[in-house]
Amino acid sequence: RTRLANSLPKNANTQPATVLLLNGRDPPGMVDSACPRLTAAGFTYVGSGNTPAFSNARSEIDVFHDYDVDQGYALARALGLPSSDVRRSVINQNVAKFVVILGRDYRP
Repeated sequence: RTRLANSLPKNANTQPATVLLLNGRDPPGMVDSACPRLTAAGFTYVGSGNTPAFSNARSEIDVFHDYDVDQGYALARALGLPSSDVRRSVINQNVAKFVVILGRDYRP
């Protein structure tokens, strides 16, 4: 570990908790109210956008690795969302550690 520390894979404790935030509900501007909550909880906001439709009844917090699920629950708490909104995604991506789609259960 001493000689090869730089070659060891990164784990949940060393990678920043980055979040891509998407608005999936009316009205526009929901992302703006969520960003300060993320920052206050120690998450790093890396971008935003809109989903193709604004009809998401529930929010979705996509977690891409099993070791990040607990941090996904912390993200849900920071946004005032139920832990049932956290789901393990099988889609690989490299934009952020978490992808959040705000639905109608999100309260600004």
